[in-house]
Amino acid sequence: MVEEQGGSQKLFRIAALESQRRAVLGSIQINTPPAFWAVSILAVTFVVAAVMYLILGHYTQRATVQGTLVPTSGLVTLNAAGAGDVLAVNVHQGERVSAGQTFASFDNSLESVALGNTLAFITSELDTERKGLEQDLTTQRALAASQSATLRQSGTSLRAQLQQIDAQLVLQRKEAANMAALLKSIIPLREQGIVSLYDLQQQQADTFNAELQVKALRRERLSLA
Repeated sequence: MVEEQGGSQKLFRIAALESQRRAVLGSIQINTPPAFWAVSILAVTFVVAAVMYLILGHYTQRATVQGTLVPTSGLVTLNAAGAGDVLAVNVHQGERVSAGQTFASFDNSLESVALGNTLAFITSELDTERKGLEQDLTTQRALAASQSATLRQSGTSLRAQLQQIDAQLVLQRKEAANMAALLKSIIPLREQGIVSLYDLQQQQADTFNAELQVKALRRERLSLA
């Protein structure tokens, strides 16, 4: 037996043999007390609740503002039509009011030692100024109508002058063309000695003057246009 054990120790590791011996004896189990399970379940529940709160929970947003609290229907600001002295107050804080009810009475009469009834004086001055403005407006309208009529007459006259210049241009261009054609026919006659040099120069001058007339009429038409 000793020899067999010695041979086995040579063939197998000591740790393997020790494991086989312990397996025969069975496994070791440690009993957990019930309080540990209760604490574990409570901790897991708390962790799950915290995670769910972080995911699904929300809180009310708070903000600090400055202002005045008013009723849901709002407030009505009543202003007097003009400056004056308060004679009587008919409504006090917290009372109910109805349509047409008088809240307060004012004395807004304006009196001046130099002008008397100041409101009547101001009204009269404004009326006088209004009448003066209406008169100026009437005068301006009449002046504008006169200027418009004058401009229309000037336009009609200019159009008539343009038509007249156009007619003169047509005639002057024809005359210049005729002069140029006559000059062209005279040049060969001069070379043949039939026409004198004076006649040739006179025809050249007439042709040049006719062309100048055409240019002058064109400039005049452009100026009128």
